[in-house]
Amino acid sequence: MKHAALIALIAATPSAANAVELHCLGRDPFFMMVLNTDTATFDYLGDGVFELDPALSAPLGDFEQTALMTAGGPVPVFLERRECTSMMGVSLPFAIEVGIPAFAGQRPANGCCRDATPQE
Repeated sequence: MKHAALIALIAATPSAANAVELHCLGRDPFFMMVLNTDTATFDYLGDGVFELDPALSAPLGDFEQTALMTAGGPVPVFLERRECTSMMGVSLPFAIEVGIPAFAGQRPANGCCRDATPQE
């Protein structure tokens, strides 16, 4: 039921302290990710917490490029501020693409994100 808990987290009201927080659901293939200013919790074939390099800008720009710093090397992450229809048919304000390592280079994993940055 770990997936249900992460989906509940993504749907939850924003809480506490980071300057930037995005909740993302991948649709092709399925994944879940929570991006904070300088870290990401990524659930794709197992959970992991990774540093982001560079950190996300605050406030978020229209296009952000960063990387998950993994033991196998950097995994590119691209965020674009544009309407994105999630796998549940909900329109979210950000599109995300993650370059998943594969035998022939990288396989793009696509999804949508919502801004969950705590409001002061």
